[in-house]
Amino acid sequence: MDIRISDILPQDAKDIRIAVFVDEQGFYDEFDKDDDASVHLVAYIENKAAATARVFFDKVQNRYIIGRIAVVKEQRKNGLGAEIVRAAENVIKERGGGTAYIHAQQRAVGFYRKIGYTAFGETELEQGYPHTWMKKALKP
Repeated sequence: MDIRISDILPQDAKDIRIAVFVDEQGFYDEFDKDDDASVHLVAYIENKAAATARVFFDKVQNRYIIGRIAVVKEQRKNGLGAEIVRAAENVIKERGGGTAYIHAQQRAVGFYRKIGYTAFGETELEQGYPHTWMKKALKP
């Protein structure tokens, strides 16, 4: 596996996000201003884009957020989701951050718990889907 990092949103990341969030899950407003301020990660398996995530610093909340975590259907259940999150956590550590935050879809909360995240706050709707804030202290 090869993970590539970019300061601009690569087409491969767009393609994965459209396939997962728009086509599979029905989200309608997939791309936003945070894409311009994000570091984008794309994982490749045998030169095929297989997973993506983004990291950005939210100045209002004063925290690093990992988001738009997506794995193509054919590559799910093999640890790739955890790998792309771990790579995103490393980006945060390299920038001096000590905690990672994720606004997780409710159905993915169990996955994030398994990789060390803790839920906090109220569940809220984002584009009609329940989401929960989660966080993880990053070890130096």
